[in-house]
Amino acid sequence: FFQGLLMLAALLVVGISFQLLIRGYFTGKVLEGLKTDSTALAKVAAAYEQDETLTNHDFLVILSVVSDVSGADIVLCDKEGKLQLCSSEPLGCQHQGMYISSPYFLQQVRSETQTVTTGTIPGLYNDRRYVVATAIRGSITDQVIGIIIVSTPVADTLSVLKRISATYIFVSILVILVVGCLLGAMAYPLFLSPNYISPGGLTGVAMVLNYLIHVPVGTTSLLGRHDLIRFLNQRRNKAQGNAHHHGKLMNR
Repeated sequence: FFQGLLMLAALLVVGISFQLLIRGYFTGKVLEGLKTDSTALAKVAAAYEQDETLTNHDFLVILSVVSDVSGADIVLCDKEGKLQLCSSEPLGCQHQGMYISSPYFLQQVRSETQTVTTGTIPGLYNDRRYVVATAIRGSITDQVIGIIIVSTPVADTLSVLKRISATYIFVSILVILVVGCLLGAMAYPLFLSPNYISPGGLTGVAMVLNYLIHVPVGTTSLLGRHDLIRFLNQRRNKAQGNAHHHGKLMNR
């Protein structure tokens, strides 16, 4: 019993460590992809700058294509946080015209050029997200003329982690069962039988018979368990029949 608890505790520790490592890896990969997309789009937006107006149709097409390929949501805001373009609906979506209602977030993006965070985007998205925001600077003045925000829901990554965790649990249980069966099967021919150690129960009787008349332990155990199960089923059916008959007598 103690060994079983120890093995379960070890598997629990390994499972938690494995999940934390996988979560860190996936989070890093997601943020790295968002950074790459955000930086590239900011450079493209700067190239499409025309009188500080960022509603160029060609850039909107690029925005939609990048969003479809990466699976991320992309929005373009002016420097005050008003949404100008959105990748979800190129011809117009519910976000257009909205303002990002977080002055601290806007100031951080304008001052640091690129901001990486996890959380909600006030005024735009209410669900938790991995967010990368990059300031768009004019090619001539080098002043901030807009902001590219690339984000993806945290729930998408967590759903992948849940599937990985379920697979890990299934494989762990399968490994425990297989290894346990192999160790139990190897214990008799390699340790118990050569040293004439007979455990209790049906297997012990099988080992005694093997010693006396050289009947294989496995064969005796298999046949004995089959007969034992059939005997117990007969006893159970007989007991249920007696109880049913007794109930009829009581109802008369």
